[in-house]
Amino acid sequence: MNERQTIEDSKRAFLKSFPHVIPPLYRRMVDELLVELHLLSHQKKFQQNLLFSIGIKEVFSRFTIGYKPTEHLPLLFDSLCKSSGFEPSKIKVQASKHTTHESAKNIDDLKILLVDSNNHSQANTYYCRLMAVGVYELVMKTQTTENKDEALKESIVISKSIGLPVERVEKDLKVYSSNIERISQAIELIRETSLTEKKKKEGSNPKKEEDSPLKGDK
Repeated sequence: MNERQTIEDSKRAFLKSFPHVIPPLYRRMVDELLVELHLLSHQKKFQQNLLFSIGIKEVFSRFTIGYKPTEHLPLLFDSLCKSSGFEPSKIKVQASKHTTHESAKNIDDLKILLVDSNNHSQANTYYCRLMAVGVYELVMKTQTTENKDEALKESIVISKSIGLPVERVEKDLKVYSSNIERISQAIELIRETSLTEKKKKEGSNPKKEEDSPLKGDK
């Protein structure tokens, strides 16, 4: 990674790689990830690990639900990563290495897995909120219920056991959960508005064959 690269350099690299208009609803997510990845690229203690890779993949997936055109999404993800010197293919491979059916059957298995594989490296690694998201998403996929409050508690316990700052993890995950709820509501509102507008247009534009003066009894 180039330590001399500024945030403006990262933004220019991103725009050059992704020359498409981003829908307004998703611009904030893109900008925040762009800035976060840029800052991480300058942190000497930061290590791209399993939790980070899972975290960024999940954040991107969750906050691009409803994005159109969908065929732009792979390029959007790759452009975000590459703009700050991260290799998207490495992130994808690293994130896919952990599958619950192969590695962790339950929360206890997950806790042991992460402690064994990450405890030593995590203790001296620069923390970022994407790591907390990585823990949370693994917990959500491993636990038998979709209880978000329970997942948050388990995530905090596991985070403490692998050396992540508990207070920051709790704060970051609460914000993450809140933002997921907000974007879900925004997407639903857009869908409802679009459906209402479609019905209005259909109501004001009856089928031509019904209005045709040529239509009559045979």
